[in-house]
Amino acid sequence: MLILVVLLALVSLYLVNRFIKDKMSKLAIWIFVGWWFFWIGLSTLNLYKLYNVKPYIYLMLFLGIIMFFCGYILGDKTKLAVSKENPNNTMLTGCKYNEKKFFLYLQVLIIIILTYYFIKYKRVVSMVGAEEARLYRYSVGKVFESTIEIVFFNTFIEAFIIIAVILFSYLIVYKKYRQPSFILLGINIFLYTEIGSGRSIIIDILLYSIIFYLIMNKNKLFSYKIDRIKDFKFSKKRIYKYLPIVIFIMVVLSYLSWITSTRMGGSEFSIGALLSGFSEFFKQIILYFNGPFRAFQYGVENYGEQIGLFYSRATFAGIDEIVRNFIRVIGIDYMPANSIIGDILQNNQIPIGTSLMFNYAYTYLMIFYFDFKIVGIIIFPILYGFFIRIIIFIHEKERNIYSLMLLAFLINSMVYSVFKWPLQSPSAIIVITIFYLFTYGKHLKILYGVKWNFRQVITVIRGKFLKYL
Repeated sequence: MLILVVLLALVSLYLVNRFIKDKMSKLAIWIFVGWWFFWIGLSTLNLYKLYNVKPYIYLMLFLGIIMFFCGYILGDKTKLAVSKENPNNTMLTGCKYNEKKFFLYLQVLIIIILTYYFIKYKRVVSMVGAEEARLYRYSVGKVFESTIEIVFFNTFIEAFIIIAVILFSYLIVYKKYRQPSFILLGINIFLYTEIGSGRSIIIDILLYSIIFYLIMNKNKLFSYKIDRIKDFKFSKKRIYKYLPIVIFIMVVLSYLSWITSTRMGGSEFSIGALLSGFSEFFKQIILYFNGPFRAFQYGVENYGEQIGLFYSRATFAGIDEIVRNFIRVIGIDYMPANSIIGDILQNNQIPIGTSLMFNYAYTYLMIFYFDFKIVGIIIFPILYGFFIRIIIFIHEKERNIYSLMLLAFLINSMVYSVFKWPLQSPSAIIVITIFYLFTYGKHLKILYGVKWNFRQVITVIRGKFLKYL
């Protein structure tokens, strides 16, 4: 199976180079294809006594990759497709971040809100311990006193933190440390992380930083020649250039290792604790990205008949939940797809290996399967690939900080697609909507203090998006 995976990966990369011409599109699809085939290949080794994945499951995974690529190529057929890149354009062209007073005030407000919940959460931790306290993070009780609070926190505050993480990573990569937002965003991220969010936010900062770095250097990445690689020599200038990157990665990994060590029961900060924490963290990364393939197999074999079909509500669960939250105000209520699916995937511990239990992450294909079974695995990856290609072209046309952050957010979602469906939450839908609106802010006059009405917004969005099809 490993040989088949390698052959398919090589064929896929050949097809990418054959059909994808613009460098930004090529970079994004390389990340998606390379990332998926890397973890599928590693999965065939069954590390840490993981169970075997059946061949037909691997075929379904390959089908998902192929369908995504087909949708990605379809983007070339739109009017927005980039026919020729401007060699004078760099990723910084038009993508600079300028401080806005309103955004600074908003950050201060979020700090106040997060500080309030941070204090409440730490009181709970002191009473019941860190593990049990995390349960209160997602339920009404000692941290949140009502369902409205939970919805507000997990929708709007979470959406803000997603934007904060993306912008914070941007400021790191582009060395904008003196911006007031750098400090304020860092405080917000720290507070949110300490309210039961664990390591995921820190991992996101690392991923987004890598994504921005690759975007910033995409022209160099696709212009390297073998002779230049052979003639590469270390110099003081190169060392000073890359030293901050190395230090940043080491600091992030050390912090992640320390968090892992504390979860294992460690209390003292030492080299030994960091090493044991890193060893466990490395193991968990392997299980987190190989476990979903076993979980996907389990879900296909056990959950399909149990919960029935969702007919697109699972894929668009974020929109489904937003609609449900709005109509509850007028007394109409129903069970959103996220609640039904989450109850099954989150609460059921399933075996994925010898003495290894797993929950929650079933790859993004599981969500598509819930909608239309195998047909969903054909249709929705096509739409997903097409949508991402359109956003790439929009960024190449508009070239502003908002389109850049939207692009980074979607590339990050491609990375997480091995693990889960990243666009499943209301906060993800809000983030996409905000970035898209502000990408065309000059047309909507949002950024200039001029009043606009709902009809004007809809007209611009419809005109801007539909004309590309």
